[in-house]
Amino acid sequence: MSDRKRPFEGNGESGTAKKLKSDATSLNGLGNGGAGDDLIAKKRAEIAAKIAAMKKNLPGSAAATPAATPPLATSSHAPSPSPGPGTPSTSDDLSRKVAEAKRRVAEAQSKLAVKDNPYMSLPQTGKNKNKPPEPAQQGAGLKMAAHPLLLDNTVPAPQSKKDRYKPMQPKFASIKANVRNAPTPPPAPTPAPIEAKANPYASGSTGPIEGGFEGAPKDRHGRNFRFNAKGKYVQLGNQMRQESQLEALKQRIAESAKKAGLDSEFETLEKNIRRDAPPQAEWWDAALLPNKTYDDLVMGISEMNIRKSKSPVDIYIQHPIPIPAPGDKNKIEMKPLKLTKKEQKKMRKQRRQAELQDRRDRIRMGLVPPDPPKVRLANLMKVLTSDAVQDPTRVEARVRREVTIRKHTHEKMNAERKLTDEQKKEKVEQKKAEEEKKGIYGAVFKVKTLSDPAHRFKVRKNAEQRSLSGVCIFNPGFSMVYVEGAAKFIKQYKQLLLHRIAWTEAARERGGSDVEIDNNNDDDAADKTKGKVRASADGDEGGTQVSLENNACWLIWEGQLRDRSFGNFKPKSCPTDSAAKEVLGAKLAGSAPISLAEITKLRNSYYSEEAEDASPISFESQFSLQALTAPLNWGLGQVPQTQIVAHVPGWTIFDRLYVLNGTTYIVTDSPDLVPDRRFMTSTAAPIRNGDEAKAQRLPTDKDMRVISTDEARKLFGTQADRMDGVSWIVNDPRQFITHYYHWSAELFFGMWRTYSSLDPAITPNGETSLPAPRRMIFPHIDAANWRDYSGMNEWVIYSTFPSIAMEFMNDWLERKSSARLVVYDRVVFADRAAGFHGTNFLRTQRTAANAFALPGSVNWWMPIRNSVVAFSGLSDAEGRAAIAGVASTPVITYISRQGWGRRMLIQEHHEKLVKELYKLRDTYGYEVNVVNMDKLSRKEQLQLAGRTTIMMGVHGNGLTSLLWMRPTPRSTVMEFFFPGGFAHDYEYTTRALGMVHYGFWGNTAFTRPDVPPVNYPEGFQGNEIPVDGELVARLCHERLTLSEEADD
Repeated sequence: MSDRKRPFEGNGESGTAKKLKSDATSLNGLGNGGAGDDLIAKKRAEIAAKIAAMKKNLPGSAAATPAATPPLATSSHAPSPSPGPGTPSTSDDLSRKVAEAKRRVAEAQSKLAVKDNPYMSLPQTGKNKNKPPEPAQQGAGLKMAAHPLLLDNTVPAPQSKKDRYKPMQPKFASIKANVRNAPTPPPAPTPAPIEAKANPYASGSTGPIEGGFEGAPKDRHGRNFRFNAKGKYVQLGNQMRQESQLEALKQRIAESAKKAGLDSEFETLEKNIRRDAPPQAEWWDAALLPNKTYDDLVMGISEMNIRKSKSPVDIYIQHPIPIPAPGDKNKIEMKPLKLTKKEQKKMRKQRRQAELQDRRDRIRMGLVPPDPPKVRLANLMKVLTSDAVQDPTRVEARVRREVTIRKHTHEKMNAERKLTDEQKKEKVEQKKAEEEKKGIYGAVFKVKTLSDPAHRFKVRKNAEQRSLSGVCIFNPGFSMVYVEGAAKFIKQYKQLLLHRIAWTEAARERGGSDVEIDNNNDDDAADKTKGKVRASADGDEGGTQVSLENNACWLIWEGQLRDRSFGNFKPKSCPTDSAAKEVLGAKLAGSAPISLAEITKLRNSYYSEEAEDASPISFESQFSLQALTAPLNWGLGQVPQTQIVAHVPGWTIFDRLYVLNGTTYIVTDSPDLVPDRRFMTSTAAPIRNGDEAKAQRLPTDKDMRVISTDEARKLFGTQADRMDGVSWIVNDPRQFITHYYHWSAELFFGMWRTYSSLDPAITPNGETSLPAPRRMIFPHIDAANWRDYSGMNEWVIYSTFPSIAMEFMNDWLERKSSARLVVYDRVVFADRAAGFHGTNFLRTQRTAANAFALPGSVNWWMPIRNSVVAFSGLSDAEGRAAIAGVASTPVITYISRQGWGRRMLIQEHHEKLVKELYKLRDTYGYEVNVVNMDKLSRKEQLQLAGRTTIMMGVHGNGLTSLLWMRPTPRSTVMEFFFPGGFAHDYEYTTRALGMVHYGFWGNTAFTRPDVPPVNYPEGFQGNEIPVDGELVARLCHERLTLSEEADD
């Protein structure tokens, strides 16, 4: 096989591969003859020509090579298959095919280069007009072209100096609602050509650039048409019509206020809201400036009141005295495990056995001397046998002496353990205080006649003994007893008044005999006189006698209260209803569980003046005889129209809203004044992204209809069941209800902001004239799915409105199935999906932001905040002192999420932050709390938030406690984000309450108005969130010393 292998053709000067075998050489085996030398010489010449062409940088070398190379000829000595005339040899055919392939590859590369590079598309002129384009250079080393993905060919947008330091904004819409407002994306950049540019560091140039010179300008491209999106001007028209409707509604409200004489109050409120001009010098700088103005700074630092005698700066350091937290005294100790009597005996037996065995072991080891024998006269002979026989008199005397000593020691120990009278009284008061910590409860009792002195004494004395406060009102018609105190004592007092006191028996005369004398009267005579005892109305013998025959006591109301309204228990004589109202009005105004007028109405319905001797009505039947709310009856007249009191997208207040078969009806003869129903309600479908989901949420006639009075008369009939008072209807799915933040900081937040717009005169103490809502209705949520996992939802609603009634989906369906028309006197209607159409929502992504377009008081949130904080047991004295300017210890609360598993700080940064906060505490005396909210009870969370001045933490549910902070110029919320991430959740809520919010990206802080756009980058939910502890501590100190102006 070796003789048939052709030799290597080449001298090592070029990198060409072996030539393919030909039939002439391989079959005949003639590879070393003279023809071979000629072929080698020709190949050398061909290679030299190629090298010369490459050095001269001649273009189109691939096409010129075959032309410059003579055709190969086989050796004349080798036999050939005698080709015909004009037929080329095998070598010529192979070379031509190779050249043709190279030419096609070069043309394909040139076309790609021209397509990708606009500079290569210029027309060619001159000598090189028909010259093929230069193929893309695919060199190596310095001639290797960069990959197109590594080249940034985008033209940077013009940027002003003001925008240069702003944070980078995302190039896409952050939420689905902003997709239509997102700017048109720029055209895709032209991909870089694959052809490599000339390298100045190479040994030679790669050739001239075709079609022009390097750096030539690009071709000018014409602008493309940009058509308006479908429905753009329709939307603008709808928006203009909506604005005109809102202006008309505001005009009507202003005219109504002017007619009612409230225009001056609105002007006064507007003047109060307007801020005064900045002072000549801030109060913290005024003492250092000679003329109390900042113009004194030109005088130099030497003229300032810093080193002078009148300077407020001295060499002394003030160390504030730490004040214990008010909540420390209200901490409830944990109760031990409740054991049965059998378990208690068993544990006591085991404990005593263990103690006895331990003492025996100590005695055996000689550590404790053994107890002396307990000798008595009964066992004298058994214990002291020999001694008792020898001298029985002496032994008996010793035994008696020991018995006397043991008795004296025992009595002395009992006397030492016995409590003194003061200690007994203190123990009783302590138990009363512990019972009162469990909650304050109240009860209202009605007594037909409270003229007997014994009955009066029992009512008053038992209330005092049980530390119950309240009032006992004596009225000619009946008497009322109102008591408040601990639940245990209220229960005992209720047992006394309802069961123990015999109200039909009068007190015995003083000085009378306690022994009953039998006068041999018949039983019938005794039965006749039983129950007909008469008592003196004035408590003496000369007063008017009042019969106690039908005297009785009833429990009218009992329930839980926020706090006490009376300091002690006092009896009051009120001959008229107006006098009773004066007694109750000062204490129970706005918070009385039942008014005297209602009790009078009950009394008039229970009894008749003509039938005084009628039998008393039972307690159970009292409530069945109460007058029900009369239905709204219009007969053959016009159906009362619905009034829209206030409206913004998602939040509406109606007067006389009708509901029939689950559909709400707005009755009006001016339908053009009613906003579009998609701004008021929806189908309550789950909120998801996408056009299909949006279409599913649009309301239909099954959800809400606007009808005229004539249509209402045909549809409704002549009357409707009336739901009196204020009702809150939440037309939301359960998707966002079972979350503490969405419940308190969005739903409840927006509900009260909408409702409080009706009272623009809410005081800083939270006093308002608005009545509490009677009921809260959830048509699409069942009773088991409205509480959050931490139990804060029910705490907030019941601490604010203790008497509110909750109705859910089953109740709504029951009313729907009854096919009865129901009219609500006043409704605050909330719909989350409808709020998505509001302008403020599109800016902040908070549905509650729409409600702030309504007028309202600056102190609108104080009634809710004060109620929740007071319900937790925290006195609001410290917060009121901060408003009045009285110095108090600032409280810094850091809500940690370490160990939560999601959105946590870097552990080293967390430790550094805690260290810096504790350094502030040690240096300036601030109170610092580092807490995990899930480890605290609801009461502890609210008490801590109510005292907090600065609250900080990673973006999370724990920051919802900022709702219960008291807004002051120093109140601040600091929120830690992953760098590049931001959300409006707690930032907007903080500003809506009048406090300052700071966001942190590692070692960068930002606040309003320089807040970044909403963004949720990768790592936003992660556990590697950085924060600069020194920056946070420095900003805390600046806020607490008011070195920066408060945020507007």
